[in-house]
Amino acid sequence: MAKKKSSGTPADGVPADGVSAAPPSKKKVGTSRKRADVAKTMLWAAPVVVLVAAGIAFVSRSGQAPQSPRTDAAQRRDAAHPRRDSPPPGRDASSKTENSSGQLPQGWGSATDPTSGKTYYFKTATRETQWEFPTSAAGEEAASAAKPSLTGHNWNAAAEGEDKECAGWAKQGECTANPEFMRAKCKVTCERADAARTSSTGELVDSWKEPGECIAWAASGECEINKGFMYRSCAYSCSPEARAAQEKKLAASLAEYNVRCPRDASMLPALSPGMMNATFERVMLEFRDLKPELISNDPPVVLFHAFLSDAEADAFIGHGKGKYTESRGVGFSADGKMTDVKTEIRTSRHTWCQERSCLNDPLVQAVQQRVSDVTQTPVANAEFAQLVYYHACPSERDPSCAFYKRHSDYIDGDRHRVQGVRIYTMFMYLNDLPEGAGGGTKFTDLKPPVTFKPEKGKAVLWPSVLADAPNNIDTRTHHEALPVLLGEKYGANFWIHQYDFRTAHSKGCTMG
Repeated sequence: MAKKKSSGTPADGVPADGVSAAPPSKKKVGTSRKRADVAKTMLWAAPVVVLVAAGIAFVSRSGQAPQSPRTDAAQRRDAAHPRRDSPPPGRDASSKTENSSGQLPQGWGSATDPTSGKTYYFKTATRETQWEFPTSAAGEEAASAAKPSLTGHNWNAAAEGEDKECAGWAKQGECTANPEFMRAKCKVTCERADAARTSSTGELVDSWKEPGECIAWAASGECEINKGFMYRSCAYSCSPEARAAQEKKLAASLAEYNVRCPRDASMLPALSPGMMNATFERVMLEFRDLKPELISNDPPVVLFHAFLSDAEADAFIGHGKGKYTESRGVGFSADGKMTDVKTEIRTSRHTWCQERSCLNDPLVQAVQQRVSDVTQTPVANAEFAQLVYYHACPSERDPSCAFYKRHSDYIDGDRHRVQGVRIYTMFMYLNDLPEGAGGGTKFTDLKPPVTFKPEKGKAVLWPSVLADAPNNIDTRTHHEALPVLLGEKYGANFWIHQYDFRTAHSKGCTMG
């Protein structure tokens, strides 16, 4: 008969986990007590074993950085010196920098001209110095401009205002190895180093695929505005040496222009300091039949609710029909001369009222004289009326939209030209647009911003210059033409200069 087991103990030969065990051996007296003693010993020994194992693990990691909390001193050192970080996903230390990736400067785009098949570049967003004819698109002449050598330029020198050790770190490759630290603490030094690495001699070079574009971009201020791209891809054009050479070339071009197109010393400016406010006060008092409304006092902006008759508006539209062409802008060639270029800051179509059929139209002449009377400027100071057309697009952000992004009508290059700078703009609405159709003129920098809805016969007058310094730009009158979402928009621009524009135009002196 089997010996009865104590309660809770499995039968002999069957372990508690259900796995077959070896047959039990004969038990000796005192075995249970010995087992209990061994269990107690193991219970006390377990923590010791764990500690020993941890010590072995620590010794085996002696080549790794300690995981203990950083001291204040160590944290300060980390903040002042590069710490290696993993490169961004998909990149390693040998990846190409952005200057060889084909990326354009911030705010620029490119497209192919369907008529010539050539690639052109344009501003997709505007900045403070842009004007009615956008400044920054590169002329074709710039592409063939020669670049002088900069042998021996010390591109390893730290940029002004950055840690003096930045140059050494950049030379050791830290800009690529530790981008998180270096691109924050030694940003400009790294950008110069990126560009310089494209030259085997360590000279600054323009690594962009079209060096001529670098010249034009640098001339229009991109070295300050888009430093990241320009110091990587157009490092030479942004260097003091290159910019001095370009300024010398521009000075030579200006000297040639002054000989060819001198301004008569007897010519007086249309707008002197302090005159502007009196002009707008007179507008509000003496031209009530035009229904003026003062929208802004400083800078002065006036909306005329009845500037054009229906017949006058229709006449302008009629003179433009069948003649509208793609709007273009003004860029700089390598020799500093202004040149027509395609631009996509503006995607409207336009034509000019400078043919005899338009200029001799009594309705057009009446409007020209009215502009002269209101602004107290000679008719000859106004450019020929620019007739513009904006087509509708499916939605505001659709690429087919016709628009004219935020800009100023002021042209800095005109300061030294015979006609002087643009001082006033009069924009006239030639047709109505239904409610919600878009197409308004938005003054982005007025406080608060103001948008004028297109209504036939209305006109808006504003200055492009400061009242007390009428040769200097007033950035507060930046504006944009919003996309047309329904129907079509027709308008007319009158730009008025400090001096006689039309005589200068007849002599080929307005864009020299």
